[in-house]
Amino acid sequence: GHSAVAGPAMLRAEAPAGAPPCRIHVVTPEAPDGGKGCVGLLDTDKQNLYATHYWLDHVLRPMQRRFLWPNPATADLIFLNASFRDRHPQRYGCYELLLKTASRNSTKMIFAADFNTKPFPRFVDRNAFTRRNISLDQRNIHWLVMDPFLGRGHSLVTPFAVSQPCFLVGTCDPPANLVRLRSRPWRERQLLFFAGRVPKRRISSLRGALYLSLRNHSNVSLHVTFVNPAEQPPGFTPSHLPYDEYVERAMSSRFCVVASGDNMATPKFTEAILVASQGGCIPFVFCLSRICPWPWHERLPLHKVAVFSSLQTLKADLAVIERMDESEAKRRYHAARHFAPHYRSALDGRWSAAHATIDEMCHEALHPRLRPAMTLQQPVSRLEPRGSNG
Repeated sequence: GHSAVAGPAMLRAEAPAGAPPCRIHVVTPEAPDGGKGCVGLLDTDKQNLYATHYWLDHVLRPMQRRFLWPNPATADLIFLNASFRDRHPQRYGCYELLLKTASRNSTKMIFAADFNTKPFPRFVDRNAFTRRNISLDQRNIHWLVMDPFLGRGHSLVTPFAVSQPCFLVGTCDPPANLVRLRSRPWRERQLLFFAGRVPKRRISSLRGALYLSLRNHSNVSLHVTFVNPAEQPPGFTPSHLPYDEYVERAMSSRFCVVASGDNMATPKFTEAILVASQGGCIPFVFCLSRICPWPWHERLPLHKVAVFSSLQTLKADLAVIERMDESEAKRRYHAARHFAPHYRSALDGRWSAAHATIDEMCHEALHPRLRPAMTLQQPVSRLEPRGSNG
């Protein structure tokens, strides 16, 4: 008989200190001329996976009234609180404001939020900027991104916004059916769960190759759809799970595949850390690149939660996860509970991904070349919420 893997109690961390760890000057533009020009917050859907800016804005606003620095000249960093996401046509005016802010404050780090690091768009009139002594090559601009392009620009990789279901972010208790599922003995759980879209091969071949490698494995649950039906293998039947069933499978499996999709990053990484923190599947992670800058990978020893693999080592790593016993799973669940507050998107007064982002911005500004790794052995870490029960 195997004993059941105990599910973790909901985190009860105390509210983080009100003041940020450095002097932040926030520039929040207002739309002039009836909406033309640069506007401020446009990411208003808090449940959107790309709405990192929304959560950051809502954590900064209470700070702004009491703690944020009014004078950019004496601030440690400047945050341009405007939307740059590609889906917002009103973002165009913000590029000029960003360049002006960076040019006028050339000794300060300027942070702005976007989906991925990219050069300034082609619509920018370079001659016009040159005439006004504004450089397009402002090296003090740093992007807060969810999907990094390696080797291009300065960026801080932040988690995708995961704010639901509520038990994943610790704002409610898990429903009774999920408590029962995560209480199943470790060896009785399905080994591996793989669900998601397979992108067109010209964009990324990783998920398609993983599907082909895993489809004949007897203890793997596969639920995928191909974006391009012409690339489906012979005999393939599309399988798409309703979200409630998706969560049930994740909570009742030992491991779940996290693989780069259309982009290097994927929201499944953040989701899987939170699922593991609640006693569900442990992330089995694959990336498009040999080096993948997952959120907080330089600050947290993520290998204590996830198993990192590749197509080249898949067979050997499958043997590793098949041999993993319950005691090792419990150690990984403990680490996931320790890390989860840095990935959660919630406004309940406790530590969240937005607080971790602010903390990392300050660390970049105060110690631009100092990037020490955080370990579980450190009793109080710079990224640890005060009062965390670990």
